[in-house]
This record gives sequence, structure tokens and C-alpha cells, in this order.
Amino acid sequence: MASTSASTSAGPTPAQLTLFARSVLAHLRLWPALRLSLQNSEIPSNSQNVQLFASEIIDQFTASKGAGPAEEDVEDLLLQIMDEEFETIVDDDSVEGIARGLLTTWRGLADPSAEASIRLLEEQADKAGKTRLQVQQREEIEEASDEEEGEGEDVEMTGEAEAPQLLERPERQEPVVDDDGFTLVQKKGRR
Repeated sequence: MASTSASTSAGPTPAQLTLFARSVLAHLRLWPALRLSLQNSEIPSNSQNVQLFASEIIDQFTASKGAGPAEEDVEDLLLQIMDEEFETIVDDDSVEGIARGLLTTWRGLADPSAEASIRLLEEQADKAGKTRLQVQQREEIEEASDEEEGEGEDVEMTGEAEAPQLLERPERQEPVVDDDGFTLVQKKGRR
């Protein structure tokens, strides 16, 4: 047991680095922000960009000493690459979870169960990769600043502005109840 903990303090072994690289790729494939960016991207070589993304992360971890880089540094790297390479600004808290997951994996590389947990993570990433995320784009409303409208003036709002429309959902069919009070099972797909 002492030899495994000594190997992580001196730096991970090549086998541990391979495990970590697999974990980084799995974390990235599970990240909804990156998956959406890749789905909606017009960049032709997305898989190569993800591999370059992973190599940047691995480089940051291998360059750090001890327990890895600070969580904020990992978050900053993730946000920077998403912005520069994938033209995506991530404004949810998912980047914190990815950074924490990467740090946990890095710190647990010497654990004998690390390979099994990374294998499980890869299975989850494979399942997630088979589903397509749907996103609803919203238009940002540009508001004029006070300087453009004149400072201190009241602005009248007229009723001409159109309210955003709600999406229509198909109506659910009410259950059919027979004379005896039993609910009949309806086939799905017929609309």
C-alpha cells in the first residue's frame, strides 16, 4: 500500500495517466454544455477538438504538484476552452461539477477501485452519447440604455409589443372508462 501512495506523490504512473485520460474524456462526453455545443456546432472536426480539450486538461493536471491544480483553475480552463474553441459561454454551474469530478478522479488514481469507477463513468458516457439533447433557444431582448432614451424621461409603453408565445404541447387524452369502471389501456403513438 505504501508503494501506491508514494507513486502518486512522485507523480502518477503511465497506467494511472491512461486511466485519468479515459476519465477526462468520459467527463467531457457527459458534460451537457459540451454535448450541446458539439450538436449545434458547424465546426467539422469536433472529436479532434474534444481530444485537444482533454489533452489541455491532462497537461494542467500533470504540470501541477501534489493533489492537482486548484478547483478554480480547472474551472477557468474549462470555461476558457469552451469559449475559445467551441464558441460557447457556459453560465450554469455544470463547470463546477466537472472540475470537482476531475479533481476527485486525479486524487483517487492510486485507489485500487479507480479503474472500476472509471469504467462505470465510461459506460454512463456511452449511454449519454446515444441520446440527443434538445435545447430551446431564446432571443435576448436588447434594452436601450438611459442615455439613448434621454435621462430622466418617462417612457410610455404601448400595447403593440407582442408577448412571447408559449409552445404548444399535444393534449393528453383522457382515460377511457368502460361501464364497469375499468380504465381501458390505450395504444401510444396514435394521435
